[in-house]
Amino acid sequence: MSGSTDGTVRLWDPAEGRPLGKPVKAHGGGVYSVGFMTVGDRTLAVSAGRDRAVRLWKLASVR
Repeated sequence: MSGSTDGTVRLWDPAEGRPLGKPVKAHGGGVYSVGFMTVGDRTLAVSAGRDRAVRLWKLASVR
């Protein structure tokens, strides 16, 4: 997963080095941090941006 200065996040296929789907508008400014977390039996994507928001994403919604 990567974040951009345009406020978007994107998932990547690590084996192929290609993006999975289109970038998703996540924040009202640059994305400072991205990562993953496990909650119960689910893995969620996490992003934090210049807009001081932290967002949790179902992986399917970022694709």
